[in-house]
Amino acid sequence: RTPSAPPRSRQTSLSIEPQHAPQSSYPSEPMWLLGFIGVRVAGLRVACVGEVLYDSLPRGIYLGGAPLNVAMHAAQLGSEASMISAVGDDVVGRDAVRRLEAAGVESLVQKTALPTGFVTCTIDDNGDATYLFETPAAWDRVASTAEVRACVAQADAVVHGSLALRDDASDVA
Repeated sequence: RTPSAPPRSRQTSLSIEPQHAPQSSYPSEPMWLLGFIGVRVAGLRVACVGEVLYDSLPRGIYLGGAPLNVAMHAAQLGSEASMISAVGDDVVGRDAVRRLEAAGVESLVQKTALPTGFVTCTIDDNGDATYLFETPAAWDRVASTAEVRACVAQADAVVHGSLALRDDASDVA
């Protein structure tokens, strides 16, 4: 763990228009089987805990983070999905919350003084990817609030991202 340091400034040009959001490959049928394990998600309460971030990929910038992706798809498939995370008080953080809410995901996303998570992916000549995470990021500071604990306690399933465990503050949540 590294001590808290001021966030690095970013010179990244960011366009967060809807055309950057990848189209879902999942059918709209709510009883679709999620993945190959055959779990019906329609009607279940799914609490997703962890990273909300933007991925800068060679072909665009996308909202992501494994727990966020699960929450978005679970809601699309008919679950009562909640996202527990943190974002910065910045344009991308506000956009992430707007997109979650527009997708029908309950947003238990906290605002912090840290910037919203941002990851830069580069692909080398062999096709291998390298990821650079801006640190610290807002999702490093997810607080365990009464609302968060109640959401998790009422959930039928909890999905937790591993990246959000890199900081002791989020590890408690």
